Amino acid sequence: MPTLTSPGPTAHQLSVQGDDSKWMLSVLAKRTYSVGNDGRLIVAAEQVPLTAEPVDDPEQPQILLSDTDLFAFKPRSDLVVLGHTYGVGRRRYEATIAVQGRICKRILVVGDRVCAEGSGGEIFISQPEPVDKIDLSYARAYGGASALPLESFTAAERERVDSLAVAREKSVAELMQYEYPRNPAGCGFLIDPTPGAVAALVLPNLEDPLQPLTAGNLAVRDADRWPVMPLPQSTGWVGLDWFPRLAYLGIPPQSRTFKGPVQEVILGFAPPNILDGANRPSDGFAFTQGASLGLQFPHFRGGETIVLDNMHPKQAKFTLTLPTGVPKMWVDGRKGTLKETEPVIHTVVVEPDLDRVTILWRGAAPALRPYLPAELVKMPFRVDWPD
Repeated sequence: MPTLTSPGPTAHQLSVQGDDSKWMLSVLAKRTYSVGNDGRLIVAAEQVPLTAEPVDDPEQPQILLSDTDLFAFKPRSDLVVLGHTYGVGRRRYEATIAVQGRICKRILVVGDRVCAEGSGGEIFISQPEPVDKIDLSYARAYGGASALPLESFTAAERERVDSLAVAREKSVAELMQYEYPRNPAGCGFLIDPTPGAVAALVLPNLEDPLQPLTAGNLAVRDADRWPVMPLPQSTGWVGLDWFPRLAYLGIPPQSRTFKGPVQEVILGFAPPNILDGANRPSDGFAFTQGASLGLQFPHFRGGETIVLDNMHPKQAKFTLTLPTGVPKMWVDGRKGTLKETEPVIHTVVVEPDLDRVTILWRGAAPALRPYLPAELVKMPFRVDWPD
């Protein structure tokens, strides 16, 4: 069995304070698998290295292609699916993810549509086009940016915007864009339903089945009411500065008029105080979770079954089982010793188009003190993979 005793492309040792505020050493080890015909995972010939820094899409910088792997402690396991949903000519259907037999993510997939505003101000949405395949990216989910209506500004605020536009050599319209806090990279977010804005609106293909867009709920009309709009539905990575993720660092989006609980709280995805701006240590660890809502779980430990519906190019139902063989992981115990840990899974990334799965494991144990990066590169650790 191969043994790692120093940092490498797929393994690293970190020093961190745990959720009990005590110092610990954490070993992260990543392994890439191919998915066999029976759903079992086979160690791949090419291993994906650890991702040190978050990777943004160069064409759409607000889209996170890959989160960092170097969070030394995650309180839950993230499940991320990167790829497409396949419609086989259907105009409207659901794509789902089930873990251990329970559906935890449902996405309403809708073909391309266009909007128009009638002479009486009513909004019309066309019938969806047939779907071949659609990227599961947040770019195709509800969100984006919309222009703030001029009447929402006081005279003094408008004067400041005019001055800022001149100073930054931008148009007033560019400065008056309000980004949807849950997903600024998406489409469909509309504040003021002017004829021009309605006609230019691009509707999402990935929708919340509990709150699909209709002509009646399409326009929010007041940016402060953003919490009442649909949750964006995707299976990719959540941006580091999106809601609710950024709120765990004590930076929630503002809403002067909305008073009720947000959908994230109602559905049990976030604590009741998510909008109050508090910054508690435990909340900081919640920030490390980069998977979409509904795809963050109590730690996986191997052997879990995952079923994807309508997310594989050849199989309508794509089933895979995480390996039951758990790696053995040791951190540095100092004075020439190693401490064995109880490994858990931080992240599972499934790429159905490639029949590939990548799993990031973490093993942690108490440490005597914090250690600097220069010390860590010289400190031994060990990872033994099962045959």
